[in-house]
Amino acid sequence: MNNQINDLRTALFNQLERLADPNCVLEKEMLRTEAIVDVAKVLVDSAKTEVEFMKATGTIGTGFIPSTTKMIGDGSK
Repeated sequence: MNNQINDLRTALFNQLERLADPNCVLEKEMLRTEAIVDVAKVLVDSAKTEVEFMKATGTIGTGFIPSTTKMIGDGSK
């Protein structure tokens, strides 16, 4: 894992696939899902903070958010 936002998306979609598997043990997967969701929420909140940082400083990318990310607008609301 490169620890970028795309890795978070991949992990979440992988978990959705495990939940959709007819052979999954739902109780076990729900515990895993709850843990993944809890961590994902923190990562999403962190990404929101990083976007605000990028807007405030005019920088592009933070490590977690790739430097190929383009800013939309001038950061004003």
